[in-house]
Amino acid sequence: MESNALLQQLSERLDRLEAENERLRVELEARPNAPLEDDEPVVMSRRNWLARGAAVAAGAVVGGAALSASPVAAVSNPLLLDTLNVVTTSVTGVTGTVPAASNLDMFHSAFQAVNQHGSWGTGLFGYGSSFGVAGHSDVGTGVWGKASGGVGTAAIGVQGYIDNDMSPGSIGVLGSVSGAAQVGVKGVSALGYGVRGESTSGTAVSAVSSSGAGVEGVSTTGWGGWFRGAYADMMLGNSNRLSPTADVVIHGYGELVAQNHSDLATSTLWYNVRSGTPGRWRRLAGPDTAGALTVLPAPIRVYDSRPGQPPLAIGPKAPLLKDIDRAVNCTLATSGVPADATAVLLNVTIVSPSASGFVSVRASGVAYSGTSNLNFAAGQVIANSVTSACGAGATVALRLGGPVGLVANAIVDVVGYYR
Repeated sequence: MESNALLQQLSERLDRLEAENERLRVELEARPNAPLEDDEPVVMSRRNWLARGAAVAAGAVVGGAALSASPVAAVSNPLLLDTLNVVTTSVTGVTGTVPAASNLDMFHSAFQAVNQHGSWGTGLFGYGSSFGVAGHSDVGTGVWGKASGGVGTAAIGVQGYIDNDMSPGSIGVLGSVSGAAQVGVKGVSALGYGVRGESTSGTAVSAVSSSGAGVEGVSTTGWGGWFRGAYADMMLGNSNRLSPTADVVIHGYGELVAQNHSDLATSTLWYNVRSGTPGRWRRLAGPDTAGALTVLPAPIRVYDSRPGQPPLAIGPKAPLLKDIDRAVNCTLATSGVPADATAVLLNVTIVSPSASGFVSVRASGVAYSGTSNLNFAAGQVIANSVTSACGAGATVALRLGGPVGLVANAIVDVVGYYR
């Protein structure tokens, strides 16, 4: 009885195989490179299949084996297409070959499938010199991969891997399109990552476009792009580039350009506020710009030349002399001015000068050029606002100009700084 039941199961399966065999034969004959009549693959007749199935069933009954109709529990032997079948070892479902690939048809290849057989293994494995796995669909999905995963597991629906580090330019996963409104690779996620690239030392995600946008980020309710890194959040620009103000191409408003000079190890950041050739560019930052202005919550007195006046610990406590620089460190007195400030906003006061004259303020270490920031008369107490570049350590130099023997006290308050 068990043999009859197994033969019935084999008969039903062979009916399906014969129908599939006929469909494949019609499809192959319709192709331009269909095999010649004398090269037809060997097809086992239904009688031979049944005879072999009877032998298998008999062996199973004699050995006490229980063969289930469930594909999960079945430990089946391979069905080899284009050759005689021999029952030898238990493998995973179905293996077989079809005609070899040619220059006109590269989609012929070997195939191997696992039909829910075991908890480990490959659902579909293909190997070929042109394509390992090729999927085609007129209106649907060419290749679809699904992995369920579970608690404590990280499943992968589709994975591409290049195992030869001597093959530059190889691609693990490639998606290409021919239409303007199509998508080469699309990642969709409700809560996780639509597309995620990881690399231990190289580039996790690389995007290149000859005329369009290399990367486009769009979000309906969140951020269009979010960049973060332990070393830097973003790196802009080529190794060397001229100022965009010298370009002879059309630039759109909203463009951002980093004018980098690798030989000088410097960079200047530009922003375009109006479309045109070359546009209207605003320099935001660079080695020759002052940087952003920071205004202190309240002015801080960093120097007073008068003895007994705060800040007491900052000297020298003596009047300024004509044509002799007096250095003032603007980072002192807990002013909050950083040592790498590029410029400072000051309020400079001259107290009781011995004669009429002027005071000049400039960055320390820069030669005096005969300029004046504040003119005064003998005995006056007079102040003026001064913006000056800084020398090393956010230091400025004060110098009196006037008649021989001129002396005067000076007070310096910091209002803000550039950085």
